[in-house]
Amino acid sequence: MVHNVFGKAYVYYNDRMFHVLRIIKESHNPVVEVWKEHLMCDTILKKEGDYYFCQTIQDMEVIEDEQI
Repeated sequence: MVHNVFGKAYVYYNDRMFHVLRIIKESHNPVVEVWKEHLMCDTILKKEGDYYFCQTIQDMEVIEDEQI
């Protein structure tokens, strides 16, 4: 399921979060590797006839600012 937050699409899959850069229907016969390179994505997911070109969201770490 795609979640939209602040105008950006995200997908949760296998306990990981992905930023969806583009969704292309399989019926359009995309050249997947060309799209992957063009969008500079690191992950491609496929569900119900759609390709999801995504970037993996890495684990974040809270960094506290020093008090002045």
